[in-house]
Amino acid sequence: MNTAWAKLVKRKVFSPVGWVKSAEVTKSKNGEAHPHFHVLLMVKPDYFVRNYISQVEWSDLWRDSMQLDYQPVVHVRKVQPKKLDDPHQGLRDAVCETLKYQVKPSDLVNDADWLCELTKQLHRTRAVSVGGLFKTYLSDLGDEPDDLININDDSSTLLDEDFGKFLFHWQYQDKRYKSNS
Repeated sequence: MNTAWAKLVKRKVFSPVGWVKSAEVTKSKNGEAHPHFHVLLMVKPDYFVRNYISQVEWSDLWRDSMQLDYQPVVHVRKVQPKKLDDPHQGLRDAVCETLKYQVKPSDLVNDADWLCELTKQLHRTRAVSVGGLFKTYLSDLGDEPDDLININDDSSTLLDEDFGKFLFHWQYQDKRYKSNS
């Protein structure tokens, strides 16, 4: 999928000036994995007048880039503020939705075999990438911004006894993550 994305962004018709892409894998009821991307595109102000690409055209572009023999489902939405008093809230919500997680925690803790297979298949893949103006902006911030994600205190309600065995912390001396257990 990352190879297909690289092909897509090089196409002449691809007009966004920046993007943030995050891979997500969901688990279906029958246990199959469904990998897909969440992508936030930054477009020029005249995009909806001159360079607009319809949802059907995005689906065709993705099908051709992936070299698929079926029509993939592609959802495209304009970022809109939910509250008129905060015009930036829609963008913040879109960034959070794009980057929220690679795998739902409930998919990880309920099936150890699925977790092991998923881990093996996702090893050395890039979960999040940026391009265009986003890449320029983020590189100006430095190598490792201290606070890319703020975790609310109420997020602790997601943690239960089973989930604790899947928590990891970065160990600077070893330069890798280690399990808490």
